[in-house]
Amino acid sequence: MEGISSGTRGRWAVANQLVRAEKEGSRWGEMETGAEFPIRSAFVAVKPGSQDDFEGTIGSMLDGLTGEERKELYVSVLFADTDPTHHPNWEDPWVHKVIDAAATYNVSEHGSAKLQKAKSDRNFYVKGIPDYVNALDLCLVIDATFIAAFEDNIMFSDGWMARLLKSLQILHDRRGSRHETPPKIWLYLRLFYTEKSLHFTEKAFWYRNMPLAFMLATSVVLASLVLLRRISRRAHKYLDAVAVVALCHVTTPAFFALIFTIRRYSLSSLEGVVEMNKLGCCTQGLLFARDQIPGLRRFLLDRGSGQTESLIRKYVDKTGLDCLALALQFIQHIGRHSSKDNLEINARST
Repeated sequence: MEGISSGTRGRWAVANQLVRAEKEGSRWGEMETGAEFPIRSAFVAVKPGSQDDFEGTIGSMLDGLTGEERKELYVSVLFADTDPTHHPNWEDPWVHKVIDAAATYNVSEHGSAKLQKAKSDRNFYVKGIPDYVNALDLCLVIDATFIAAFEDNIMFSDGWMARLLKSLQILHDRRGSRHETPPKIWLYLRLFYTEKSLHFTEKAFWYRNMPLAFMLATSVVLASLVLLRRISRRAHKYLDAVAVVALCHVTTPAFFALIFTIRRYSLSSLEGVVEMNKLGCCTQGLLFARDQIPGLRRFLLDRGSGQTESLIRKYVDKTGLDCLALALQFIQHIGRHSSKDNLEINARST
């Protein structure tokens, strides 16, 4: 499939194969669900391209889940069309066997006409808000601690559920720790992003005090070079005044500027949950704290139209809530084409 790197083709093929097996027989059978769901997930299915996108997404999500993990997860799909039969999977029997709920818009006749016009005009600024709000509404029906919203052109890595539950446990333990300042109330945990989104933040001491870092680094290098000139005669040949000035006032500042410019991923491998308050890339995989959704929902409906990710960022700025991300993400965007007519360069897998 176009746009999938060689390293993910195997996983994508397995996911689609499992769905085909379910169509032909009973690969998963009726999915057993529990009485309580810590995680409620909703997919927004808009038929952006190949039918394999949706099938591969659902297949990769459910493949490999243990019985207990499946009970922790409630899966629903919003078919984002005023006539859901336009989506090739709406009436597929396998869909209703392996997921917990499938629905379409719950809007008035006037709202339906507005959505139909937005679809015809390919006005995703108008259509995107009710798509997202209706997906969240699907999740609010069931009492769950966390609510996740996904688009239908992504792939889940093997073992994703175990990693997510572990990360949520880390957040829980961090909030109850006596040795660490509890984080602010958070709106969402980002499950997908590009590595360039992980800049240094003001919470990093040396980044916050960059002039001090440059001054100390320059002073240490200068002292080291002067000491070296004093204890080594051979050093005089190479460390003249011009060389010392160049090393202290050009090379050293340039080196530290490079450190602060490159991404955090380039310096060390991050684990667990990290803060990502400044940047993001899309809404392809966000897990929300349930008690924060009513406020976000009202904000989106009041705005009425706009780029969903940008509006969520504005809500974060307004409320001061924290935004977090999994350091080791388990979701990948599949393909080069966007369901919202974004440029191909912005829709490619990363």
